[in-house]
Amino acid sequence: MANEQGIDPQITRLRGELREATLKLDAAKREADRLKVLLARAQKRLAERALGEEAISEENAVYKAIFEAQSDLGEGFFIVDGRKIVQVNEAFTRMSGFSHDELTALPAFFDLVPEDARTILQVRMAERLQGSQVHDHYETVIVHKAGHRVDLEVAVKVIHLGNAPRILAIARDITGRKRMEAALHAQNVRLQELDALKSSFISTVSHELRTPLATILGYAEFLEEQIGGSLSLDQRTYVSQILMGAKRLEGLVDDLLDFARLESGALRLNCQEADLVNKVREVAVSFAPLAQAKGVTLQMQLPDLPLTLRMDGLRIAQVLSNLIANAFKFTPTGGQVALMVHAKENEACVEVEDSGIGISREHLPYLFERFYQVDPSTTRVHGGAGLGLPISKALVEAHGGRIGVDSKVNEGSCFWFTLPLSRFTPQAPSNDGFRSI
Repeated sequence: MANEQGIDPQITRLRGELREATLKLDAAKREADRLKVLLARAQKRLAERALGEEAISEENAVYKAIFEAQSDLGEGFFIVDGRKIVQVNEAFTRMSGFSHDELTALPAFFDLVPEDARTILQVRMAERLQGSQVHDHYETVIVHKAGHRVDLEVAVKVIHLGNAPRILAIARDITGRKRMEAALHAQNVRLQELDALKSSFISTVSHELRTPLATILGYAEFLEEQIGGSLSLDQRTYVSQILMGAKRLEGLVDDLLDFARLESGALRLNCQEADLVNKVREVAVSFAPLAQAKGVTLQMQLPDLPLTLRMDGLRIAQVLSNLIANAFKFTPTGGQVALMVHAKENEACVEVEDSGIGISREHLPYLFERFYQVDPSTTRVHGGAGLGLPISKALVEAHGGRIGVDSKVNEGSCFWFTLPLSRFTPQAPSNDGFRSI
């Protein structure tokens, strides 16, 4: 009985200890489960971080390849955090003369930029980082480590690395191009000066030739009219040759003067209402003696009714004379020259057609350029300074018209020009065709 009473408390104590151990075991299992969850989360985070680092590593490899490719192309590539250079490729180190470490150690990117270009570049960079829309392609200048200036063409873009905006820039050294542009500009200025000097010289010489030429023509005409006494047959032939040469020289001097006026913008039109048909007829009749002398038939196909328009009669007669004279010049004996006038829509068209030697296709685009000669040799059969057609073009276009040519070798040529029938306001002849090369 006494033993039974001693066992009961012991069992009770053991039961209590078992109960307490069970509670502790349950708590330990719960803690183990919690730790398992935490471990799983940690493993997941580690795996995600590993994947992220791998992706970052791959991106860095791509960036590095781009940097190296830009270097191979000779293009500088750098990233600025708004002040400092944080990344740069080899090509930009060559452009600047500084090493990679020297560039990334600079207190500010602007230290590379000369004072006169620094402020505007700082403003542009700040505006970009703030999201403002500014030019993303421009030219700037940096100072090389050796002290000389380097001209750059730069393209920039704002990128985000993490949460921070960065400026990505690609630069190309254009110092050589800038030097070439400066040299070309200086050469162009010099050519313009020479062109002005040439125009002045042509104008002066042409005016100076006028006086002795007028004297030669005057006295030659006196001789032809035998005012100073009768001439023998041979002497009359000689005088005739003198007059022909003097008149040819007079035409050349007139062309040179018109050329000089066109270049200087001094040539003006005096336009009035006039009949184009009558003007063509007048000019054609003046060529009748030449047609007879050369044995060339001169034909006219003119409308019965007048074509009235505003024009400078003297200048249109000059255009007609140039075209008709060229037609006779290149048409052999037995050939023909035809003048045709007709109205088409809102313009009148004049055509001068010949059955002469024609012009090869490669020469056609250049016929209206100044001084252009189809036969540039010194043994040319046909004379002329190559100014008649360019002057004619300028005069026709000043009237608001057009001029052109159609031709085939050994079949002849057709030079034509148009004039507006509407009330066009004439302009000063353009000197576009007379610019220096």
